[in-house]
Amino acid sequence: MWYTLGPMAAPHVAIVAGTLTGNRGAEAMVSTCIEQVRKRYPDAVVHVLSYYPEDDAREPVPPNVFVHSATPLRIVTNWVPGALLARVVPGLRRRLKGPGAGILSLLSVDALLDVAGVAFVDGREKFLPFNVLTLLPFMINGVKVYKLAQAVGPFTSATNRIAARLVLPYLRFVGARGAVTERHLRDFGLDAQRCTLSPDITFLHDPEESTPYEARPKRVGIIPSSLVRGKNPEYATLLARVADGLVDNGYQVVMIVHSYRSGSDKPRNNDLPVAREVARLARHGSSFEIVGEGLNSLQIKAEVGRCRAVLTSRFHGMVAALGTSTPVVVVGWSHKYREVLDMFGLAESCFDYREMKADALLQQTLATLARGVEISAGIARDLPKVKELARAQFERVFSELG
Repeated sequence: MWYTLGPMAAPHVAIVAGTLTGNRGAEAMVSTCIEQVRKRYPDAVVHVLSYYPEDDAREPVPPNVFVHSATPLRIVTNWVPGALLARVVPGLRRRLKGPGAGILSLLSVDALLDVAGVAFVDGREKFLPFNVLTLLPFMINGVKVYKLAQAVGPFTSATNRIAARLVLPYLRFVGARGAVTERHLRDFGLDAQRCTLSPDITFLHDPEESTPYEARPKRVGIIPSSLVRGKNPEYATLLARVADGLVDNGYQVVMIVHSYRSGSDKPRNNDLPVAREVARLARHGSSFEIVGEGLNSLQIKAEVGRCRAVLTSRFHGMVAALGTSTPVVVVGWSHKYREVLDMFGLAESCFDYREMKADALLQQTLATLARGVEISAGIARDLPKVKELARAQFERVFSELG
């Protein structure tokens, strides 16, 4: 059904750079946006611009939520030429309430929410075309674009600086996911009006129930990452040694898969092969439970919330732990982990994947478990303020939508 431009009873809001399948962190961000928009505007039309459009179209979604293709091919062949044409002939734009819209319809949304998570980061230059072209078609056509809660920078690479200059100064708002990102953006030239400290939006995405810490079994969750596995060939072996050490100390180990592609062995957004590899390499691997496949982000978060501690290499596995007041140890690859842990006074629990040692990881995890009650209480104390800051970025969007 087509709509002409004009006053609308409720806004059309688009979400880009996230999906409803594959990476459950991306799904959590998209779901959080839908929840928050619908709380303010119950009749809003939400457009999910997905790089897995076929898989996402099969996912259950609320009424008036529609999935559209944002694959690299679609962006190059439809978005870029269509956006340039609409810039010259604005009358070509339309409103479409339904799935599968092209760019001429999507350019009439009232706001675009970018949930890329990580963008314009040195060392990830191959993603810069996606970082730019998912936003530029909307920006040149006057759509309000908001980059929510992301790790951005540094900008020492000339290629990264040039790409960022095309986009960041012209956004309505950039949410800095932590103090390090905020410093990078300040140095880049964004002021406090354009950029504020904004914790990850999925801190607002909560399961219906959570298990009190004292009632949890002696269960430790390990959340592996295919991305870190690709960076460190010893990664699975080291995790297996840590897992064996936990079992030797009387703990049950559960491998929690936070990103999965059922029926596929391809590593992108798929941690199932890594979880199985860790179980295969561990002496006690036959006793490990592997959970996550078939679960959505809230169900995975509930699994995390039944653990005494979590060892994770997935960013949103870390957020799920903090969001359920679960002590956490992190093996990461970017400043995005430490800057969030800093909000809870837990930066010492973060290890760089290049320096990870099985013995050090095991000792840190056991020390964390020994202080579990104290750490859990500290997380619970800091969580309301973090949620308040995360919610503020949506209030910024809504204040401009009216």
